[in-house]
Amino acid sequence: MPLRSVSQVAIVLIAGIVAGIGFAPSAAMAAGSAEGGSSGSHAYRDDHPVIISEIAPGWGDRPEASYVEVRNVSEAAVDLTGWNLYRCSDEGLRAKRGAPDSEFSGVVLAPGDAYLIARTGESPAGVEPDDVMSAPFAPGGYGYVLEDPEQRIADSVAVYPTTPWMMRSECNPSGSLPDIIDAAAGESYQRVGATVTADGAFVIAQATPGEVTVGEPVRRSGDGNVVIAEVAPFGPSGSGDDVVELRNDGAEPVSLDGWSLVRCTAEGERWLGAPQATFGAGDSLAPGEQLVVVGPESSIREANAVMSTSLADRAYGVQLLDANGLIVDEVASAHQRDSACQSGPEKRPAELDAVRGESHQLLPDGSGWIVAPRTPGVANARAELSLRAAQPLTTGIVISEWATDPLTVSAIAEPHNFVEVTNLSNRSVDVAGWRVWACDADGMRRAQPLAEFARDQQLAPGESLVIAAEGTATDAAHRFERPLDFLGAGVLVETADGGIADRVGAFHVNEMDESVEPPSPCTNSVSLVAFQPDRVRGESFHRVARSGVDLADFVTAPASPGSGVSPLAAAASDEQVRALISRTRATQAAAQPIDSTRAPAALIASTPAPATLVVERAVVGTTGSQGAEGWQLDNERVVGRGETLAFEDVTVSADGYAYPAVRLELAEQVSGTIEWRGTVSPRHRVVLSTWNEAAAQWTVIGEAIAEQTGAVVVTGEA
Repeated sequence: MPLRSVSQVAIVLIAGIVAGIGFAPSAAMAAGSAEGGSSGSHAYRDDHPVIISEIAPGWGDRPEASYVEVRNVSEAAVDLTGWNLYRCSDEGLRAKRGAPDSEFSGVVLAPGDAYLIARTGESPAGVEPDDVMSAPFAPGGYGYVLEDPEQRIADSVAVYPTTPWMMRSECNPSGSLPDIIDAAAGESYQRVGATVTADGAFVIAQATPGEVTVGEPVRRSGDGNVVIAEVAPFGPSGSGDDVVELRNDGAEPVSLDGWSLVRCTAEGERWLGAPQATFGAGDSLAPGEQLVVVGPESSIREANAVMSTSLADRAYGVQLLDANGLIVDEVASAHQRDSACQSGPEKRPAELDAVRGESHQLLPDGSGWIVAPRTPGVANARAELSLRAAQPLTTGIVISEWATDPLTVSAIAEPHNFVEVTNLSNRSVDVAGWRVWACDADGMRRAQPLAEFARDQQLAPGESLVIAAEGTATDAAHRFERPLDFLGAGVLVETADGGIADRVGAFHVNEMDESVEPPSPCTNSVSLVAFQPDRVRGESFHRVARSGVDLADFVTAPASPGSGVSPLAAAASDEQVRALISRTRATQAAAQPIDSTRAPAALIASTPAPATLVVERAVVGTTGSQGAEGWQLDNERVVGRGETLAFEDVTVSADGYAYPAVRLELAEQVSGTIEWRGTVSPRHRVVLSTWNEAAAQWTVIGEAIAEQTGAVVVTGEA
């Protein structure tokens, strides 16, 4: 529903879619090692005269120049003969005894002295190491355990991802430091406040390998008003359809002369090759101005710069550097792996949907991030509008059964790899133009659908339709080439207008005794366990409920594609099956046209006190499925003006594949929270947008799904 004034403010309502309104690391991180006890078969000392004092995965332009330093914090010399330093792998597993990175034979450390161990052939910061190790630290994480001659743990440190869950390791079962060291910027983890009996803490500082003193705090650029406001590593045109938007949130113009945009790799390391973009003497940002950098295969026509290399799709990182090479701003995204492009433990979840063109967007006030369809060069969205956050509609069509068997395992005599959708309602459902999508093991939706239903396709009550992988014996109405991945997969059924009819995911796996899953638009709340079906016995996933939690809504039972819900009696009671059908049918609205949009009841603004907005003119018309592309609606006509306007007179409908729309033009400029109340078709999506005069386009500020009665309330910030 778009808003703007006659000068210009307006609201556009589309049948089921409303288009618009027109107008550092922590200072200290606990080292974490229990004392005077044991952990499994490992005993701990009650003191630690020698500690792990500094650690980093690389140095400067040598990303694999890994090093670790130990230091004597006691008041007496310590003979390290018989001591051992054991590394932990990126999987968190400790090296076996007899294979240490350093055994300290004959080494005696005087009080305050440090001992440096570095990768063979490396001299971090120009310092020759006291000992060498053969391999660099793994990009996914690393750690160390320091043992005394009695095989008691004197100290330990672990550096692994800490969000969205804490990765545990045998180097520190109680927790980890985030794996965010930017070696290219000369950073390292360094110990402060440690004594023989006190653990102290690790801080990130300028690296000082081989020195006793702690380095200076990491320097940041003074031009903090320029922010990275929007990022997407891909888009509707594919992997190279990137966008990075810079924005000046300050009150003064900022020169970008000598600045650069650099990336971090999928492994989390800062790329030391050519930057993504460089800026010269003529480049600057006025207050509030945006600058758009796009990928090598961008679908965006208007851009200030083009990257020669795309950002990594599944785990990206971006840093903005000033003319002195200092970090102005940075942002990273990944499922779990940390990045040198992070300022702290938190990162953006890897949950963007490329098909919808979603991006990570910084809120206008800088208070946080959201996911919404990309807005390059114009104001960011003000509310979460991601596919993952969208709620499924109640259409009567559900995913009733599906299977993800691998097709090349000889032990599976008849592999099943299919999706079955069933109409559980008591009326025929028009599924013309609907599409079935797959999500892969990383949670991301594939670029192309598994199947698209014909324009005359309908499903009668109780009727099922099967889509199956090529090379399987399953009878199917549609075939897809690449099978669903048994290591993790999901399915999403999309209506012709982009709504979600149903979805389900099976991504749960076990990692170091932690149950984990990637975020995915194919999942409802908690996904199924990927390895739950007994595939040798021919089992598949069967729906027995629709609570909105995948893990609770499906059971495993012998596969029966094409049979709808009736075979569920083998896996669930008749009562469960009948209840599922009954609940689904009970949510169906009485037959009524789904293309009608009825009268808005009220349009209210908080400015700051609640007030009913004055609508200067109401216009109705139609749009395509993506909403209003410009100020003008298709087939538009004026239905009321000023004082003669009655909201109940503002009604509109559309035929075929068009979407009814209403544009309400406001008499005055407004700001603050806008609330629209009205009635649309049951369970249809309503989107509220504002008109951006400078960009000549609508900006989505809110959306909602109508209740079964058709009543809906949409709010957004104008």
